[in-house]
Amino acid sequence: MSQPPPPPPGILPNSANFQYPSPPAPVPVNASPGIQSHMAVLPHPGLQYLTQLDQLLIHQLLERFEIMSGWETENRYIIKNTLGQQIYFAAEQSDSFSRAIAGSHRDFTMKILDNYNQEVINIYRPAAFFIQSDPIRVFVPPGHILGYITQEFNLAPTFNIHNPRMEIVLRIEAPLLSLNFSGDVHYNILGGNHVKIGRITKQWSGYVQEMFTDADNFSLTFPIDLDVSYKAILLAAVFLIDFSYHENNHRKKKRVHPAMIQQTGCSLM
Repeated sequence: MSQPPPPPPGILPNSANFQYPSPPAPVPVNASPGIQSHMAVLPHPGLQYLTQLDQLLIHQLLERFEIMSGWETENRYIIKNTLGQQIYFAAEQSDSFSRAIAGSHRDFTMKILDNYNQEVINIYRPAAFFIQSDPIRVFVPPGHILGYITQEFNLAPTFNIHNPRMEIVLRIEAPLLSLNFSGDVHYNILGGNHVKIGRITKQWSGYVQEMFTDADNFSLTFPIDLDVSYKAILLAAVFLIDFSYHENNHRKKKRVHPAMIQQTGCSLM
């Protein structure tokens, strides 16, 4: 049984002026058996805390304007440890035209910030219709590539996790039916020889939230000694899965009074 995670780095009073030391001190990066690491040192000091974790919780924030108007807004997420402590904050950057026209197929940049309000991961997803044909690129500042995500469409859709050399290091297998109207949806993470090493779970949020909003909750599990770069790319894959399978279906275009959402215990932003 895994131990409780240590507390994450907190928000400093002068966080707006906080700067990580440069260059970062070399930190050895471990790799799970059968999964080759491509990093000799930690790619960014803001990822240090991830080396101590084997699970993340990802909660999409409910947007009051989107709920009341039905107009698609930029997605925002909070990433927490298993104790519910915030580790990162993820904010989408996209234009209103593409959100209105392309919906969940739109191109976007997702910036992931730590509790010091410093960017630690940058994700770029090109526009995608029917299938994600162009790779999703995952960076750390100031532009160092961690890896890529591509999608295959077989009997069950598969997402491939690539290192910077575009070699496949992990796979994520989607279930045949990624929409579940009454329960959790599981996406298995496979390592070498197709051995399951983790899982992404879309958690059932209750009837009202599922039927009338785009706000989704996920959990992500992986080996604690997995290369931290791959942990970061798997986190990026959660957002790709959310946009690919759990955003903007026809059920969620209805407007709903915020009081209905508040009855579920969810917070509005």
